[in-house]
Amino acid sequence: LCTRKMSTRLGPLALGRSATVAARQSGTRAIRYGIRSSAMAKSSTSYQKLADELREIDSLQGISSILSWDELVVMKPKSAESRAAQKSALASVLHQRMTSKALGDLIASAEREVDALDAFEKASVRDARRQYDRKIKLPAELAKTEARLGSEGYQAWAKAKESGDYAVFKPFLESIVRLRQEEAAAVAPDMSKYDFQIDKFERGMTAPRLKEIFDELKPGLVDLIKEVSTATPLEIHHNLRGAEGGATFDPEVQASLCEDVMRKLGFDGILSRSLHPFTGGTAQDVRITTRYDPSDFISGVAGLVHETGHALYEENRPCGPQLGLPVSSALSMGIHESMSLLFERMVGQSEEFWEYFQPLVEEKFEHMKGVPASAYYDAINQVSLLLLAVVL
Repeated sequence: LCTRKMSTRLGPLALGRSATVAARQSGTRAIRYGIRSSAMAKSSTSYQKLADELREIDSLQGISSILSWDELVVMKPKSAESRAAQKSALASVLHQRMTSKALGDLIASAEREVDALDAFEKASVRDARRQYDRKIKLPAELAKTEARLGSEGYQAWAKAKESGDYAVFKPFLESIVRLRQEEAAAVAPDMSKYDFQIDKFERGMTAPRLKEIFDELKPGLVDLIKEVSTATPLEIHHNLRGAEGGATFDPEVQASLCEDVMRKLGFDGILSRSLHPFTGGTAQDVRITTRYDPSDFISGVAGLVHETGHALYEENRPCGPQLGLPVSSALSMGIHESMSLLFERMVGQSEEFWEYFQPLVEEKFEHMKGVPASAYYDAINQVSLLLLAVVL
């Protein structure tokens, strides 16, 4: 059982404790996470061979993920060209493994014995087939180009962000859009190109269905935004305004604060800083980042709490015998993002959260002593009309 028990140190803010205890006590729930009793039938030899191959492919994908994390967190810009070449070469190796005749034969053999498998094994065979049938339609050169453009595009975005010059990033974005169109045309010519891209992140979702959802939500959201944006602005404590001449917050001390908050939320992985917060790594080596504004420590904490939600979702995916198999993969970006927003909005933006962490903030920042928890609550819940949810 690979679920991590969330910290109970938050008292009323602790999440998931009862679910974890129940999972430990219930044989049925244990099976959900890949634990099989000795009384259960053993998997077929064909399935085990397939599972071994899929785990090796997953390990190669994990190497790619760590390379990407290093690129966004540690690597110097001067190494961008060599990193792009490394990722392109690895993408080529992965494409070969994921489209090999040997893998196709293993999937076919497991399909012939699928009735002997349990529900989780059947799901892995089903998804292995789905992935294989899509990958064999994707030209190897496109896979290499995707990896190279990912590296080159990130470096261009970083330069554009620093200079405020969108033109630096524009040609790379155009190339990425063209690549996605070519990918859709090659892999799923009968689907609309946009539906194909949506389906990669939210299986079964389509643009028409999204329009139905958004059309239903839009009227209420427009009215709510109008009501909130025209309301009397919250009075923000002068130490939290981030205005010129106001309080400053050492990024190193912010990092220490965020480490402590992260641990108390139940995540004990790696926390680093990057230009934009993200969650990366692998299922057993989850890594998150945030960023620090010397004039606004709350934004760093907000990013940290959001990414912690993602990280805890990653850490609690089925592992054990299922680790590295399709059934353990994150299936829905909507569910993934709902976990991060649960932490960000319902935990990090609650007054109870700031009441709990107020002593820690005061311990880290001497000049914040005496600032009430309600001031932090107001600061993190102030509303601004922006085109983006996060200022890039």
